[in-house]
This record gives sequence, C-alpha cells and structure tokens, in this order.
Amino acid sequence: QSIIHASQQCDSKRNQNIANVCLACVTKVVVLILRKDSNMVEVTRSNFSYVFPLVEKSIKDSTFIAIDTEFTGLILGPSNESNLFDSLPERYEKLRCRATSFIPCQIGLSAFTKDKDKNSYSVETYVFYVRPCMIGSIDRIFTCQASAIDFLCGYNFDFKKFLPEGIPYINENEVLQVREELKDGSISLPHEKIQDSRHQAKLYDMIDKKFGRYKYKPHVKNLEVTIPIHTKTHVYFQVKEIRRKFPKLWAYPQVDSILMINLRKNCTVYFQLYMTQSISGLI
Repeated sequence: QSIIHASQQCDSKRNQNIANVCLACVTKVVVLILRKDSNMVEVTRSNFSYVFPLVEKSIKDSTFIAIDTEFTGLILGPSNESNLFDSLPERYEKLRCRATSFIPCQIGLSAFTKDKDKNSYSVETYVFYVRPCMIGSIDRIFTCQASAIDFLCGYNFDFKKFLPEGIPYINENEVLQVREELKDGSISLPHEKIQDSRHQAKLYDMIDKKFGRYKYKPHVKNLEVTIPIHTKTHVYFQVKEIRRKFPKLWAYPQVDSILMINLRKNCTVYFQLYMTQSISGLI
C-alpha cells in the first residue's frame, strides 16, 4: 500500500518509474510464491474440447481467479499513453482503443484454491493460445507492434501455437451478426471459394448418379447416400450448396461425411431447423 501511495504522490517521471518498477517486482514475488505448486496446461484448438470441462471445474471450485494476457501490441502513440492524472473514464477509453486495435494472442487463467489446514493456496493455470476467427463477413483486421513481437520472442512465445493452433473466437456482437447471416442465408466466405468449379461439378455428378436411378421410382422413400467431406472447415457451406442444388434432399454432416436422404416434402422442415441451430457447431 505504501508503494501505491508513493506512486500516486510522485511529481517527477523518474520517481514514478521507480515506484512502478517496485510495485511490479512485489507483484511478481507474490505470484511466484503463490504458484509454487502450480500446474500449467497449454490449451490450443486441438485439445480445447477436452480441456474446457477441466477449466470450468477449476473456476467453479476456486477461491479466486487471476487473468493475464499477451497482446500483439500495447501503445498506439503518445496521445494514447496512460497518464498519472487520467480519470477512470479517460483511462478506460485509452485501454479500449488499444484492445480494439491489437488482439490478445495468449490468455493465462489461474484458479487459486485455499487450503485452510496449511494456510496456503494451490493453483491450476491454463494458458490459451487464441486468435480471431474468420467466418461469414467477419474478417477482422488487427495491428502488430514490432516491440511487442520482440518481447514475445524474447520470452520464447510459440507463434506456431498462436497461428495454426490458436483457438478461434468472435465477440458477442459478431455472434449476433453471424446469426443474422445464417438466418437470411447470406453467410459466405468472402476471400475464398468453398469449392472450385471442377470439384463442384464432380460433386453434382456423384449425387446425380447415386440418386438418378431412383428418379422414376416414386415408391422408393428415405433413400440414404453418403459422400465424403473434402474440406471439414467448410462443411456448413457444402451442405448449404447441396440443399440449394437439390431441394428435395435432406443433407446434414456426420463425423467424416455428409448424409443425404431422399425424403417426403413434409420431412424437410427438420432440415431448415437444423441449419438454423447449427451456429454453435459452426463457431
């Protein structure tokens, strides 16, 4: 508390910097003491579904949690630097500008649980590699700062886990936007084709051959056909394109294939419901 009070009373930049360094050192010492028995788990898109239930349990059972972040940058310019005399609204606005220009590339979460018998804390730490998700019209542009990259490199930050293995995310406003695009059928990938013309033609030919022989046999109902999934990232769009081209088919994805069923007209209502509710799996 005395260090914090001293930093508030500083009337020179030198004294302010000294106070900030002292406060940072005290904080790091406390964190090191508390994390003596910590277990750290790295979380990427590959193991997220497995680890996430453990994260939820750790938070639920904890006494308190601490969150730390690494960003692709921190400072936008002199006008955006924090000042000792900033009001809370001014400080928040500066932080908000940084947060919208830079992105978090790593989020650390530590769940502390008090041991009353030993009068100490045990801690479970999770390190999440995260990056923005490109979906529909959402294709975020963000800024990287050279000094921040140098800092991350200096502390052995794994950029391979950040980019290829980073957990994709979108914010709440973007979720609402994607839901609207799903609802009106306008969702697409803006900078790449889902299927090139050759693959699309082969796909249509495969479906025509499988269903063509039953075209003049109306007594055949609920005929099932599966086709392999070529690009798992774009399953939703493949199903959507099949549905557009073949409106009498009910199509939905399985683990490694797309199942198509030739159903009666009144049964296809379920497909529309399924496509509307598929946003959670898509994101």
